[in-house]
Amino acid sequence: LREPRAVRRRRAPTPSDLEMARHTTDSAATNKWAGVIIASLLASAALGAALDAWLRRRQRRDGGNEQQVERRPVFWSLFLLTSSYVVLIPGLVVTIFEYDLSLSFFGVVKPLGSNSEDTLGLLRSLSKEAPLGAAFLCLFAMVVPAVKVVLLILGACLQRGGSADHMRWARRCIVSVQVVSKWASPDMFVYILMLCLFRNLNKPPSLLSEMQLGLGFTCFSAFCVGSTIASLGIRMPSLPEEAQDAAAPDEKTGAVAMPSVMPTSRWGRMAQVAVVVLAVSFAVLLCVGVTLPCMELHLDMNLLYVAQPSLKELSFIIDSLGLPDLMHTQVSVLDTIQHTCAWALKGDVNAGIAFLMYAVLVALVPILDMLLLLVLAAISARSAKPSQVSKMQQTLRAISHVLRKVGMLDVSLVGVFVVVLSLTTLRKDGVILSMSGGALALLGAEVCHYLTAFLVGVLLRRPASPATQHDKAASDDRKALDSVSTGLESSHSGSCSSDDASSGDDSWEDVEVGSLPVNVAQSGVEVRAQ
Repeated sequence: LREPRAVRRRRAPTPSDLEMARHTTDSAATNKWAGVIIASLLASAALGAALDAWLRRRQRRDGGNEQQVERRPVFWSLFLLTSSYVVLIPGLVVTIFEYDLSLSFFGVVKPLGSNSEDTLGLLRSLSKEAPLGAAFLCLFAMVVPAVKVVLLILGACLQRGGSADHMRWARRCIVSVQVVSKWASPDMFVYILMLCLFRNLNKPPSLLSEMQLGLGFTCFSAFCVGSTIASLGIRMPSLPEEAQDAAAPDEKTGAVAMPSVMPTSRWGRMAQVAVVVLAVSFAVLLCVGVTLPCMELHLDMNLLYVAQPSLKELSFIIDSLGLPDLMHTQVSVLDTIQHTCAWALKGDVNAGIAFLMYAVLVALVPILDMLLLLVLAAISARSAKPSQVSKMQQTLRAISHVLRKVGMLDVSLVGVFVVVLSLTTLRKDGVILSMSGGALALLGAEVCHYLTAFLVGVLLRRPASPATQHDKAASDDRKALDSVSTGLESSHSGSCSSDDASSGDDSWEDVEVGSLPVNVAQSGVEVRAQ
């Protein structure tokens, strides 16, 4: 029966009402500031893009050359990278998450755990209880961002050298930043998985569990995604003209060097069949891994009674409530996507970030990359000129490289490993956290993804055809002989006597090999000068 309205007005608020009001206020403030942070990063990138567009129009109007464009930084990337590192600082010191776990029976609430952590505080607590988990957390949250900054500064300094070797090392630094950039994100997936675990444990009225992601999560997520995207926009320094001809195709694009196989050869056909098999395996393993649980949590009552002796007296009540069943929960990628989407629709900004991370970067991007790799393999098999790579293949391969650098299926698997490793300290309290079969299936899918990318790269790396090699060799010989003739004309212009000139006979001299350029002397070309 409902209470009369007058009684409801006079009734004093209970502690649960006050706690709910506090959570509501905190969530509203977090959502407001999270929106401000995300809008600030988008505004900085938009401002940089507008500046880039204005500079391009001004250069076309003034008739500037391409070298000036290459020396100018990409401002949208620079602004986004700078703003990402600015929000990293509060991401390390502001609250990342807060949770509250308690039992309720017959109106009596027994707290099981309640805490609020930031990254630095979590590192301090894990360093005492789980040193290996603290090491991984420090590696991803602090070491990787610091290494990215060092590589960017080193690359900028090397570009000032101007030589071919300096430019090559500068390119390697930038490529390393692009590859390493996403590996600052496993900690973010740790917090998302913990959010799903604690909220799945909420089974009122017996078990009450709540967890909220704070502004620290917003800032750290903004840094991870913003710095990863910004690193892809950094302009690659060009090699000098004399070094561009000698550079390999992979060195020009910044890709990893791979062996070459002609698609029409026996090994090429075997590689194409392997690509199809790997793609089918990827699809099957991904579907299995997304639907199966990747992490499981359950309660060991014996360990719980040892950690909480006061609960031993209430064991008959706890057993009647079925606490082990209440404390048993599983998390899969599909459940994470569905739950974060539902929470985001209720106005939770951090849940919306978590949804985008799992739905787009973990699930969608690897699928799109595999489709592009299949298209590239099919185009290479049907190419009219097997020894050449078309512009469309180059464009699709560049898009595939970008997708592989922002796809985070592998990063999320590392996050699962880190959260299981970090929460092993809960075992003494009776809480057992372990990996499940879904994580292994996702690992197999990512291995198939990497192998497919490698084989497609092998198929697309064309060896130079014999005709091309012959033309290059002939061009080198012509250049060498031209340099020899120029040197001989200058050195022997005054050596011919007037008698020899008047006699009209052709007088020849043998030229010493030591006076020839090195490339001609080594090629065995016999040169005689008149």
